[in-house]
Amino acid sequence: MISLYTQDPIFVGIYTVTLEVILSDFAITPIYVDFTLTIVLLINNKPYFATKLPGMVTLVMPRESASWSFTLPKVIDADGEVVTVSILPGKAANFLYLDNGETLNIDDISEKNPNMKSGVYLLTVILDDGRDQVKLPFSLII
Repeated sequence: MISLYTQDPIFVGIYTVTLEVILSDFAITPIYVDFTLTIVLLINNKPYFATKLPGMVTLVMPRESASWSFTLPKVIDADGEVVTVSILPGKAANFLYLDNGETLNIDDISEKNPNMKSGVYLLTVILDDGRDQVKLPFSLII
């Protein structure tokens, strides 16, 4: 028995396949080999965070220079696929970055940073296992 996997349900099923073998160097009757081919629907489990990502985080801008970081929850993929974590920082792109796919960082959240402005910044955290993307909204209030 041979098994193949597909994401298209139209091909799912069990098939009997007959293989005809003809040896060109010998003028004998062909040999027929039957085998079963099973095509199984491949279902992808989407990646997720082990704990819920908060919808928003509020920061207070200090007068003096200070850094800020937020470690994202552990990523889980039930299929064991490698998951890439990325962000769409929106208007926070001038000061917010993702380090090693694990930590949101701002080097200087103080009033002295010319890129920092008070406001609500809408971000998207993306989990990508190569087959599916999960997009999670995240707000940063400064």
